Amino acid sequence: EREMLHKATLAIVFLGLVSASLCLWPEPQSSSYGSQTIRLNPTLVSIRTSTPSPVLQDAISRYSALFFPYEHKNDVTSRYEIDITCGTDNNLQFPLDEHYTISAKQQSCQINAPSVWGALRALETLSQLITYDSTHQTYQLTKVPIHITDYPRFPWRGLLLDTSRHYLPVHTILTSIDAMSYAKLNTFHWHIYDDQSFPVASTTYPNLTLAAWDPSAVYTHHDIQTVVNYAKNRGIRVLPEFEMPGHFQGYGTAFPNIITPNCYGNSPINPTVPAAWEIVSGFLKEMSTLFPDNHVHMGGDEVETECWDANPQIKAWMKANNIANSTALMQYFETRLLTQILPQSLPNKTPVVWEDLFDAGIQFPNKNIIVEVWRSTTELAKVIAAGYRGILAAGFYLDQQIPNSRQTFYEWEDTWINFYENEPVTSELHELKARNPKVDLSLVIGGEACMWGEQVDETNIYSRVWPRAAATAERLWSSEKLAKATPAVRARLNTFRCGSLSVRGVPAGPVEPGYCRIPRRK
Repeated sequence: EREMLHKATLAIVFLGLVSASLCLWPEPQSSSYGSQTIRLNPTLVSIRTSTPSPVLQDAISRYSALFFPYEHKNDVTSRYEIDITCGTDNNLQFPLDEHYTISAKQQSCQINAPSVWGALRALETLSQLITYDSTHQTYQLTKVPIHITDYPRFPWRGLLLDTSRHYLPVHTILTSIDAMSYAKLNTFHWHIYDDQSFPVASTTYPNLTLAAWDPSAVYTHHDIQTVVNYAKNRGIRVLPEFEMPGHFQGYGTAFPNIITPNCYGNSPINPTVPAAWEIVSGFLKEMSTLFPDNHVHMGGDEVETECWDANPQIKAWMKANNIANSTALMQYFETRLLTQILPQSLPNKTPVVWEDLFDAGIQFPNKNIIVEVWRSTTELAKVIAAGYRGILAAGFYLDQQIPNSRQTFYEWEDTWINFYENEPVTSELHELKARNPKVDLSLVIGGEACMWGEQVDETNIYSRVWPRAAATAERLWSSEKLAKATPAVRARLNTFRCGSLSVRGVPAGPVEPGYCRIPRRK
Protein backbone atom coordinates (compact mmCIF):
# COMPACT_ATOMS: atom_id res chain seq x y z
CA GLU A 1 0.00 0.00 0.00
CA ARG A 2 2.81 2.40 0.84
CA GLU A 3 4.37 1.82 -2.59
CA MET A 4 1.05 2.41 -4.33
CA LEU A 5 0.49 5.67 -2.45
CA HIS A 6 3.99 6.78 -3.36
CA LYS A 7 3.39 6.14 -7.06
CA ALA A 8 0.01 7.87 -6.99
CA THR A 9 1.57 10.91 -5.29
CA LEU A 10 4.33 11.05 -7.89
CA ALA A 11 1.78 10.90 -10.69
CA ILE A 12 -0.14 13.82 -9.19
CA VAL A 13 3.02 15.85 -8.69
CA PHE A 14 4.07 15.36 -12.31
CA LEU A 15 0.61 15.86 -13.78
CA GLY A 16 1.20 19.59 -13.98
CA LEU A 17 4.48 18.96 -15.75
CA VAL A 18 2.75 16.68 -18.26
CA SER A 19 -0.03 19.16 -18.98
CA ALA A 20 2.57 21.69 -20.12
CA SER A 21 2.99 19.64 -23.29
CA LEU A 22 -0.44 17.95 -23.25
CA CYS A 23 -0.94 14.21 -22.75
CA LEU A 24 -0.14 12.82 -26.20
CA TRP A 25 0.80 9.19 -26.81
CA PRO A 26 3.10 8.47 -28.45
CA GLU A 27 4.95 11.72 -27.79
CA PRO A 28 5.42 13.72 -31.04
CA GLN A 29 8.88 14.46 -32.36
CA SER A 30 8.40 18.23 -32.18
CA SER A 31 5.63 20.40 -30.72
CA SER A 32 4.97 23.94 -29.52
CA TYR A 33 2.00 25.35 -27.65
CA GLY A 34 0.37 28.65 -26.84
CA SER A 35 -1.84 29.66 -23.94
CA GLN A 36 -5.36 30.04 -25.34
CA THR A 37 -8.33 27.71 -24.87
CA ILE A 38 -10.86 27.22 -27.66
CA ARG A 39 -14.24 25.71 -26.80
CA LEU A 40 -15.75 23.44 -29.43
CA ASN A 41 -19.30 22.60 -30.40
CA PRO A 42 -19.19 19.09 -31.89
CA THR A 43 -22.10 19.87 -34.21
CA LEU A 44 -20.13 22.78 -35.69
CA VAL A 45 -16.80 21.00 -36.17
CA SER A 46 -16.19 19.92 -39.76
CA ILE A 47 -13.37 17.89 -41.35
CA ARG A 48 -12.65 18.60 -45.01
CA THR A 49 -10.28 17.23 -47.61
CA SER A 50 -9.96 17.27 -51.37
CA THR A 51 -8.02 14.00 -51.39
CA PRO A 52 -10.08 11.31 -53.18
CA SER A 53 -9.20 8.47 -50.82
CA PRO A 54 -11.72 5.92 -49.49
CA VAL A 55 -9.31 5.17 -46.64
CA LEU A 56 -9.18 8.83 -45.62
CA GLN A 57 -12.94 9.28 -45.96
CA ASP A 58 -13.47 6.27 -43.72
CA ALA A 59 -11.05 7.74 -41.16
CA ILE A 60 -12.78 11.13 -41.23
CA SER A 61 -16.12 9.47 -40.52
CA ARG A 62 -14.59 7.38 -37.75
CA TYR A 63 -12.78 10.22 -36.02
CA SER A 64 -15.75 12.55 -36.28
CA ALA A 65 -17.27 10.25 -33.67
CA LEU A 66 -14.07 9.48 -31.74
CA PHE A 67 -13.41 13.18 -31.17
CA PHE A 68 -16.55 13.53 -29.04
CA PRO A 69 -17.41 10.41 -26.99
CA TYR A 70 -19.40 12.05 -24.17
CA GLU A 71 -22.69 13.89 -23.87
CA HIS A 72 -22.14 17.60 -24.33
CA LYS A 73 -23.72 21.05 -24.36
CA ASN A 74 -23.95 22.89 -27.67
CA ASP A 75 -23.70 26.45 -26.37
CA VAL A 76 -20.76 27.40 -28.60
CA THR A 77 -21.92 29.12 -31.80
CA SER A 78 -18.67 29.44 -33.76
CA ARG A 79 -17.57 26.89 -36.32
CA TYR A 80 -14.27 25.06 -36.25
CA GLU A 81 -12.86 23.71 -39.50
CA ILE A 82 -10.26 20.97 -39.88
CA ASP A 83 -8.62 20.87 -43.31
CA ILE A 84 -6.56 17.87 -44.44
CA THR A 85 -4.08 18.11 -47.31
CA CYS A 86 -2.30 14.88 -48.17
CA GLY A 87 -1.09 12.69 -50.99
CA THR A 88 -3.35 10.21 -52.75
CA ASP A 89 -1.24 7.06 -52.40
CA ASN A 90 -3.41 4.30 -50.90
CA ASN A 91 -0.76 1.60 -51.36
CA LEU A 92 -0.23 0.07 -47.92
CA GLN A 93 3.26 -1.36 -48.27
CA PHE A 94 6.39 -1.15 -46.17
CA PRO A 95 7.84 1.35 -45.60
CA LEU A 96 4.91 3.72 -45.03
CA ASP A 97 5.33 7.48 -45.10
CA GLU A 98 3.69 8.50 -41.81
CA HIS A 99 5.00 12.07 -41.53
CA TYR A 100 2.46 14.78 -40.70
CA THR A 101 2.12 18.30 -39.34
CA ILE A 102 -0.70 19.86 -37.35
CA SER A 103 -1.30 23.59 -37.02
CA ALA A 104 -4.26 24.32 -34.74
CA LYS A 105 -5.39 27.92 -34.43
CA GLN A 106 -8.42 29.75 -33.00
CA GLN A 107 -10.90 28.99 -35.78
CA SER A 108 -9.28 26.21 -37.78
CA CYS A 109 -6.80 23.38 -37.85
CA GLN A 110 -4.60 22.46 -40.80
CA ILE A 111 -3.25 18.92 -41.26
CA ASN A 112 -0.57 18.29 -43.89
CA ALA A 113 0.88 14.90 -44.76
CA PRO A 114 2.71 13.44 -47.77
CA SER A 115 0.46 10.36 -47.64
CA VAL A 116 -2.91 9.16 -46.45
CA TRP A 117 -1.14 7.19 -43.72
CA GLY A 118 0.37 10.33 -42.25
CA ALA A 119 -3.07 11.95 -42.28
CA LEU A 120 -4.45 9.01 -40.28
CA ARG A 121 -1.73 9.42 -37.65
CA ALA A 122 -2.48 13.16 -37.51
CA LEU A 123 -6.18 12.53 -36.88
CA GLU A 124 -5.28 10.30 -33.94
CA THR A 125 -3.05 13.00 -32.48
CA LEU A 126 -5.77 15.61 -32.96
CA SER A 127 -8.26 13.34 -31.19
CA GLN A 128 -5.98 13.39 -28.14
CA LEU A 129 -5.62 17.17 -28.30
CA ILE A 130 -9.39 17.61 -27.93
CA THR A 131 -10.22 17.35 -24.23
CA TYR A 132 -13.50 17.16 -22.30
CA ASP A 133 -14.51 19.41 -19.42
CA SER A 134 -16.79 17.17 -17.37
CA THR A 135 -17.83 20.00 -15.08
CA HIS A 136 -19.28 22.09 -17.91
CA GLN A 137 -19.89 19.18 -20.32
CA THR A 138 -17.96 20.92 -23.08
CA TYR A 139 -15.07 20.11 -25.41
CA GLN A 140 -12.03 22.25 -25.88
CA LEU A 141 -8.63 22.69 -27.44
CA THR A 142 -6.18 24.02 -24.91
CA LYS A 143 -2.79 25.72 -25.38
CA VAL A 144 -3.67 27.07 -28.80
CA PRO A 145 -1.90 27.81 -31.14
CA ILE A 146 -0.52 24.29 -31.45
CA HIS A 147 2.18 23.30 -33.94
CA ILE A 148 3.25 19.66 -34.25
CA THR A 149 5.71 18.05 -36.62
CA ASP A 150 5.77 14.31 -36.23
CA TYR A 151 7.05 11.10 -37.77
CA PRO A 152 8.05 7.65 -36.53
CA ARG A 153 11.56 6.85 -35.40
CA PHE A 154 11.27 3.30 -36.79
CA PRO A 155 9.22 2.24 -39.84
CA TRP A 156 8.28 -1.23 -38.47
CA ARG A 157 6.15 -1.09 -35.30
CA GLY A 158 4.22 -4.27 -34.72
CA LEU A 159 2.00 -6.33 -32.48
CA LEU A 160 2.04 -10.14 -32.68
CA LEU A 161 -1.12 -12.02 -31.75
CA ASP A 162 -1.09 -15.81 -31.51
CA THR A 163 -4.33 -17.45 -32.70
CA SER A 164 -3.14 -21.04 -32.45
CA ARG A 165 -2.75 -21.63 -28.71
CA HIS A 166 -6.16 -20.00 -28.29
CA TYR A 167 -8.51 -19.02 -31.08
CA LEU A 168 -9.35 -15.31 -31.07
CA PRO A 169 -12.70 -14.35 -32.62
CA VAL A 170 -12.55 -11.93 -35.51
CA HIS A 171 -14.19 -9.16 -33.48
CA THR A 172 -11.41 -9.50 -30.88
CA ILE A 173 -8.77 -9.10 -33.58
CA LEU A 174 -10.57 -6.06 -35.01
CA THR A 175 -10.75 -4.37 -31.62
CA SER A 176 -7.05 -5.07 -31.17
CA ILE A 177 -6.37 -3.44 -34.53
CA ASP A 178 -8.34 -0.39 -33.40
CA ALA A 179 -6.13 -0.17 -30.32
CA MET A 180 -3.02 -0.52 -32.47
CA SER A 181 -4.08 2.45 -34.56
CA TYR A 182 -4.62 4.58 -31.45
CA ALA A 183 -1.02 3.82 -30.39
CA LYS A 184 0.29 4.37 -33.96
CA LEU A 185 1.46 0.78 -34.42
CA ASN A 186 1.46 -0.17 -38.10
CA THR A 187 2.05 -3.95 -38.43
CA PHE A 188 -0.25 -6.74 -37.25
CA HIS A 189 1.93 -9.87 -37.10
CA TRP A 190 -0.60 -12.69 -37.30
CA HIS A 191 0.88 -15.89 -35.86
CA ILE A 192 -2.04 -17.70 -37.36
CA TYR A 193 -1.25 -21.41 -36.81
CA ASP A 194 1.15 -23.56 -34.79
CA ASP A 195 1.47 -27.04 -33.28
CA GLN A 196 -1.61 -26.65 -31.09
CA SER A 197 -4.18 -25.83 -33.77
CA PHE A 198 -4.60 -25.01 -37.43
CA PRO A 199 -7.48 -22.52 -37.67
CA VAL A 200 -6.98 -21.42 -41.30
CA ALA A 201 -9.62 -22.56 -43.77
CA SER A 202 -8.15 -23.84 -47.02
CA THR A 203 -10.07 -24.60 -50.17
CA THR A 204 -7.03 -26.39 -51.58
CA TYR A 205 -6.57 -28.63 -48.52
CA PRO A 206 -9.84 -28.45 -46.56
CA ASN A 207 -8.79 -31.19 -44.11
CA LEU A 208 -6.14 -28.92 -42.59
CA THR A 209 -8.77 -27.48 -40.25
CA LEU A 210 -9.27 -30.91 -38.71
CA ALA A 211 -6.53 -29.58 -36.43
CA ALA A 212 -8.63 -26.56 -35.36
CA TRP A 213 -9.89 -26.54 -31.78
CA ASP A 214 -13.46 -26.64 -33.04
CA PRO A 215 -15.24 -26.25 -36.39
CA SER A 216 -16.38 -22.83 -35.19
CA ALA A 217 -12.79 -21.80 -34.38
CA VAL A 218 -11.69 -21.35 -37.98
CA TYR A 219 -10.81 -18.26 -40.03
CA THR A 220 -12.54 -18.39 -43.41
CA HIS A 221 -11.27 -16.54 -46.45
CA HIS A 222 -13.93 -13.92 -45.76
CA ASP A 223 -12.69 -13.55 -42.18
CA ILE A 224 -9.12 -13.01 -43.34
CA GLN A 225 -10.21 -10.46 -45.96
CA THR A 226 -12.25 -8.67 -43.30
CA VAL A 227 -9.20 -8.38 -41.04
CA VAL A 228 -6.92 -7.24 -43.88
CA ASN A 229 -9.37 -4.59 -45.11
CA TYR A 230 -10.18 -3.36 -41.61
CA ALA A 231 -6.49 -3.01 -40.85
CA LYS A 232 -5.81 -1.16 -44.11
CA ASN A 233 -8.41 1.46 -43.24
CA ARG A 234 -6.40 2.12 -40.08
CA GLY A 235 -3.00 2.19 -41.79
CA ILE A 236 -1.97 -1.21 -40.47
CA ARG A 237 -0.27 -3.91 -42.54
CA VAL A 238 -1.13 -7.58 -41.91
CA LEU A 239 1.93 -9.81 -41.81
CA PRO A 240 0.95 -13.51 -41.84
CA GLU A 241 3.33 -16.01 -40.29
CA PHE A 242 3.47 -19.45 -41.88
CA GLU A 243 5.59 -21.34 -39.37
CA MET A 244 8.02 -23.95 -40.75
CA PRO A 245 10.03 -26.18 -40.68
CA GLY A 246 9.37 -26.44 -36.92
CA HIS A 247 6.05 -25.95 -35.11
CA PHE A 248 4.55 -27.98 -37.95
CA GLN A 249 2.35 -30.35 -35.96
CA GLY A 250 -0.82 -28.58 -37.13
CA TYR A 251 -0.39 -30.01 -40.62
CA GLY A 252 -0.03 -33.51 -39.22
CA THR A 253 -3.68 -34.15 -38.35
CA ALA A 254 -4.68 -33.99 -42.00
CA PHE A 255 -1.36 -35.20 -43.44
CA PRO A 256 0.55 -37.33 -40.90
CA ASN A 257 3.01 -38.45 -43.57
CA ILE A 258 4.54 -34.98 -44.02
CA ILE A 259 5.65 -34.42 -40.41
CA THR A 260 8.49 -36.15 -38.62
CA PRO A 261 6.95 -39.06 -36.68
CA ASN A 262 7.62 -39.95 -33.05
CA CYS A 263 8.60 -36.40 -32.18
CA TYR A 264 7.11 -34.97 -29.02
CA GLY A 265 5.30 -31.64 -29.28
CA ASN A 266 7.04 -29.37 -31.77
CA SER A 267 7.13 -31.74 -34.72
CA PRO A 268 9.10 -30.46 -37.70
CA ILE A 269 8.23 -31.08 -41.31
CA ASN A 270 9.67 -34.15 -43.00
CA PRO A 271 11.52 -32.38 -45.82
CA THR A 272 12.43 -35.65 -47.51
CA VAL A 273 8.81 -36.38 -48.51
CA PRO A 274 7.72 -34.92 -51.89
CA ALA A 275 4.14 -34.55 -50.63
CA ALA A 276 5.35 -32.13 -47.95
CA TRP A 277 6.67 -29.73 -50.58
CA GLU A 278 3.53 -30.08 -52.68
CA ILE A 279 1.23 -29.26 -49.76
CA VAL A 280 3.35 -26.35 -48.50
CA SER A 281 3.55 -24.90 -52.00
CA GLY A 282 -0.17 -25.26 -52.66
CA PHE A 283 -1.20 -23.81 -49.30
CA LEU A 284 1.12 -20.81 -49.60
CA LYS A 285 -0.11 -20.11 -53.13
CA GLU A 286 -3.67 -20.04 -51.86
CA MET A 287 -2.71 -17.69 -49.02
CA SER A 288 -0.99 -15.30 -51.44
CA THR A 289 -4.40 -14.22 -52.72
CA LEU A 290 -5.55 -13.28 -49.20
CA PHE A 291 -2.54 -11.40 -47.83
CA PRO A 292 -1.45 -8.53 -50.10
CA ASP A 293 1.48 -7.29 -47.99
CA ASN A 294 4.89 -7.36 -49.67
CA HIS A 295 6.38 -9.24 -46.70
CA VAL A 296 5.67 -12.68 -45.28
CA HIS A 297 6.94 -14.28 -42.07
CA MET A 298 8.25 -17.80 -42.61
CA GLY A 299 9.00 -18.72 -38.99
CA GLY A 300 12.09 -20.87 -38.58
CA ASP A 301 12.33 -20.93 -34.78
CA GLU A 302 12.78 -23.81 -32.34
CA VAL A 303 13.30 -26.54 -34.93
CA GLU A 304 13.68 -29.87 -33.12
CA THR A 305 16.44 -31.15 -35.37
CA GLU A 306 17.11 -34.09 -33.06
CA CYS A 307 13.83 -35.52 -34.36
CA TRP A 308 15.41 -35.65 -37.81
CA ASP A 309 18.55 -37.23 -36.36
CA ALA A 310 16.49 -39.95 -34.67
CA ASN A 311 14.45 -40.92 -37.74
CA PRO A 312 15.89 -43.83 -39.76
CA GLN A 313 14.11 -42.90 -43.00
CA ILE A 314 15.30 -39.30 -42.83
CA LYS A 315 18.84 -40.40 -41.93
CA ALA A 316 18.91 -42.78 -44.91
CA TRP A 317 17.71 -40.00 -47.26
CA MET A 318 20.34 -37.61 -45.90
CA LYS A 319 23.08 -40.16 -46.52
CA ALA A 320 21.84 -40.83 -50.04
CA ASN A 321 21.81 -37.09 -50.80
CA ASN A 322 25.17 -36.26 -49.17
CA ILE A 323 23.62 -34.18 -46.40
CA ALA A 324 25.99 -34.52 -43.48
CA ASN A 325 23.83 -33.58 -40.47
CA SER A 326 20.56 -32.03 -39.34
CA THR A 327 21.92 -28.48 -39.66
CA ALA A 328 22.75 -29.21 -43.28
CA LEU A 329 19.23 -30.62 -43.71
CA MET A 330 17.81 -27.38 -42.35
CA GLN A 331 20.01 -25.48 -44.82
CA TYR A 332 18.60 -27.66 -47.60
CA PHE A 333 15.05 -26.90 -46.46
CA GLU A 334 15.53 -23.12 -46.19
CA THR A 335 17.38 -22.87 -49.50
CA ARG A 336 14.64 -24.72 -51.33
CA LEU A 337 11.91 -22.79 -49.51
CA LEU A 338 13.41 -19.34 -50.10
CA THR A 339 14.71 -19.80 -53.64
CA GLN A 340 12.10 -22.10 -55.19
CA ILE A 341 8.85 -22.33 -53.23
CA LEU A 342 8.38 -18.69 -52.20
CA PRO A 343 9.08 -17.14 -55.63
CA GLN A 344 6.46 -19.47 -57.13
CA SER A 345 3.81 -19.51 -54.38
CA LEU A 346 4.32 -16.11 -52.72
CA PRO A 347 5.91 -14.01 -55.48
CA ASN A 348 7.30 -10.54 -54.79
CA LYS A 349 7.27 -10.97 -51.03
CA THR A 350 10.25 -10.33 -48.78
CA PRO A 351 10.66 -13.09 -46.19
CA VAL A 352 10.96 -12.44 -42.46
CA VAL A 353 12.40 -15.21 -40.26
CA TRP A 354 13.10 -15.74 -36.58
CA GLU A 355 16.70 -15.39 -35.45
CA ASP A 356 17.12 -19.14 -34.86
CA LEU A 357 18.06 -19.68 -38.50
CA PHE A 358 20.70 -16.95 -38.33
CA ASP A 359 22.04 -18.34 -35.06
CA ALA A 360 22.29 -21.82 -36.59
CA GLY A 361 24.51 -20.45 -39.34
CA ILE A 362 21.96 -20.92 -42.12
CA GLN A 363 23.09 -19.13 -45.27
CA PHE A 364 20.36 -16.96 -46.79
CA PRO A 365 20.19 -16.37 -50.56
CA ASN A 366 20.63 -12.59 -50.16
CA LYS A 367 20.72 -9.72 -47.66
CA ASN A 368 17.13 -8.74 -48.41
CA ILE A 369 15.77 -11.10 -45.76
CA ILE A 370 14.64 -9.60 -42.42
CA VAL A 371 15.59 -11.30 -39.15
CA GLU A 372 13.32 -11.00 -36.12
CA VAL A 373 15.27 -11.31 -32.87
CA TRP A 374 13.55 -12.73 -29.79
CA ARG A 375 16.40 -13.78 -27.50
CA SER A 376 18.42 -10.63 -26.72
CA THR A 377 19.62 -7.29 -28.01
CA THR A 378 23.08 -8.88 -28.25
CA GLU A 379 21.70 -11.17 -30.95
CA LEU A 380 20.26 -8.13 -32.74
CA ALA A 381 23.73 -6.57 -32.79
CA LYS A 382 25.08 -9.72 -34.47
CA VAL A 383 22.34 -9.60 -37.10
CA ILE A 384 23.05 -5.94 -37.89
CA ALA A 385 26.81 -6.54 -37.97
CA ALA A 386 26.22 -9.25 -40.58
CA GLY A 387 24.39 -6.74 -42.78
CA TYR A 388 20.80 -7.93 -42.34
CA ARG A 389 17.82 -5.82 -41.39
CA GLY A 390 16.56 -6.63 -37.92
CA ILE A 391 13.34 -6.39 -35.93
CA LEU A 392 13.53 -6.51 -32.14
CA ALA A 393 11.08 -8.70 -30.24
CA ALA A 394 13.42 -9.52 -27.34
CA GLY A 395 12.30 -7.63 -24.27
CA PHE A 396 8.87 -6.97 -25.80
CA TYR A 397 7.22 -10.28 -24.86
CA LEU A 398 3.89 -9.38 -23.26
CA ASP A 399 3.34 -12.89 -21.90
CA GLN A 400 6.42 -12.86 -19.66
CA GLN A 401 6.39 -11.91 -15.99
CA ILE A 402 10.01 -10.76 -16.33
CA PRO A 403 10.36 -9.43 -19.91
CA ASN A 404 14.02 -8.70 -19.26
CA SER A 405 16.42 -9.53 -16.46
CA ARG A 406 17.41 -5.94 -15.71
CA GLN A 407 14.45 -5.15 -13.47
CA THR A 408 11.38 -6.73 -11.90
CA PHE A 409 8.24 -5.20 -10.41
CA TYR A 410 5.92 -5.96 -7.55
CA GLU A 411 2.84 -5.13 -9.65
CA TRP A 412 2.48 -7.08 -12.87
CA GLU A 413 1.08 -4.16 -14.88
CA ASP A 414 4.25 -2.20 -14.20
CA THR A 415 6.11 -4.41 -16.63
CA TRP A 416 5.15 -1.66 -19.10
CA ILE A 417 8.32 -0.02 -17.78
CA ASN A 418 10.35 -2.98 -19.09
CA PHE A 419 8.94 -2.41 -22.55
CA TYR A 420 9.28 1.36 -22.43
CA GLU A 421 12.96 1.23 -21.52
CA ASN A 422 13.81 -1.55 -23.98
CA GLU A 423 15.96 0.39 -26.45
CA PRO A 424 16.49 -1.30 -29.85
CA VAL A 425 19.63 0.65 -30.76
CA THR A 426 21.68 -0.29 -27.71
CA SER A 427 25.03 0.97 -26.46
CA GLU A 428 26.40 -2.33 -27.74
CA LEU A 429 25.34 -1.36 -31.25
CA HIS A 430 26.82 2.11 -30.89
CA GLU A 431 30.11 0.60 -29.71
CA LEU A 432 30.02 -1.76 -32.68
CA LYS A 433 29.53 1.23 -34.95
CA ALA A 434 32.46 3.06 -33.32
CA ARG A 435 34.74 0.08 -33.97
CA ASN A 436 33.47 -0.44 -37.50
CA PRO A 437 32.03 2.66 -39.24
CA LYS A 438 30.57 0.45 -41.97
CA VAL A 439 27.97 -0.93 -39.53
CA ASP A 440 24.63 0.56 -40.57
CA LEU A 441 22.42 1.26 -37.54
CA SER A 442 19.48 2.02 -39.83
CA LEU A 443 19.28 -1.74 -40.43
CA VAL A 444 17.39 -1.81 -37.11
CA ILE A 445 14.00 -1.17 -38.70
CA GLY A 446 11.82 -1.51 -35.61
CA GLY A 447 10.27 -3.96 -33.22
CA GLU A 448 7.19 -5.90 -32.18
CA ALA A 449 5.29 -6.43 -28.96
CA CYS A 450 4.44 -10.15 -28.84
CA MET A 451 1.40 -11.66 -27.12
CA TRP A 452 1.89 -15.41 -27.19
CA GLY A 453 -1.37 -17.18 -26.54
CA GLU A 454 -0.77 -20.04 -24.10
CA GLN A 455 -2.73 -18.27 -21.34
CA VAL A 456 -4.63 -15.66 -23.31
CA ASP A 457 -7.97 -15.81 -25.08
CA GLU A 458 -10.80 -13.39 -25.82
CA THR A 459 -11.72 -13.14 -22.11
CA ASN A 460 -8.48 -11.53 -20.96
CA ILE A 461 -6.44 -10.46 -23.98
CA TYR A 462 -7.21 -6.75 -23.88
CA SER A 463 -6.01 -6.19 -20.33
CA ARG A 464 -2.96 -8.39 -20.97
CA VAL A 465 -1.93 -6.44 -24.06
CA TRP A 466 -3.11 -2.92 -23.25
CA PRO A 467 -1.82 -0.48 -22.25
CA ARG A 468 1.53 -2.29 -21.95
CA ALA A 469 1.88 -2.63 -25.73
CA ALA A 470 1.50 1.14 -25.92
CA ALA A 471 4.82 1.42 -24.10
CA THR A 472 6.45 -0.47 -26.95
CA ALA A 473 4.59 1.75 -29.40
CA GLU A 474 6.08 4.94 -27.95
CA ARG A 475 9.55 3.40 -27.75
CA LEU A 476 9.34 2.69 -31.48
CA TRP A 477 7.69 5.96 -32.54
CA SER A 478 9.12 8.72 -30.36
CA SER A 479 12.59 10.17 -29.90
CA GLU A 480 15.27 8.07 -28.25
CA LYS A 481 15.68 10.98 -25.83
CA LEU A 482 12.59 9.65 -24.03
CA ALA A 483 14.68 6.90 -22.51
CA LYS A 484 13.19 6.49 -19.03
CA ALA A 485 9.71 5.67 -17.74
CA THR A 486 9.43 8.75 -15.52
CA PRO A 487 6.34 9.61 -13.44
CA ALA A 488 5.48 12.09 -16.20
CA VAL A 489 5.48 9.24 -18.72
CA ARG A 490 3.30 7.15 -16.38
CA ALA A 491 0.79 10.01 -16.18
CA ARG A 492 0.65 10.27 -19.98
CA LEU A 493 0.21 6.50 -20.30
CA ASN A 494 -2.59 6.60 -17.75
CA THR A 495 -4.33 9.32 -19.76
CA PHE A 496 -3.90 7.33 -22.97
CA ARG A 497 -5.19 4.17 -21.33
CA CYS A 498 -8.41 5.92 -20.29
CA GLY A 499 -9.08 8.44 -23.06
CA SER A 500 -7.80 6.56 -26.11
CA LEU A 501 -8.44 2.93 -25.12
CA SER A 502 -11.05 2.36 -22.40
CA VAL A 503 -13.33 5.22 -23.47
CA ARG A 504 -13.28 3.81 -27.01
CA GLY A 505 -14.27 0.30 -25.99
CA VAL A 506 -10.86 -1.33 -25.46
CA PRO A 507 -10.92 -2.71 -21.87
CA ALA A 508 -7.30 -1.89 -21.10
CA GLY A 509 -5.90 -2.48 -17.62
CA PRO A 510 -5.18 0.50 -15.34
CA VAL A 511 -1.62 1.46 -14.47
CA GLU A 512 -2.42 3.33 -11.25
CA PRO A 513 -5.35 4.19 -8.93
CA GLY A 514 -7.86 6.61 -10.41
CA TYR A 515 -11.18 6.96 -12.20
CA CYS A 516 -11.88 6.57 -15.91
CA ARG A 517 -15.24 7.87 -17.05
CA ILE A 518 -16.58 5.39 -19.60
CA PRO A 519 -19.36 6.83 -21.81
CA ARG A 520 -22.70 5.07 -21.74
CA ARG A 521 -23.14 2.95 -24.82
CA LYS A 522 -26.50 2.68 -26.51
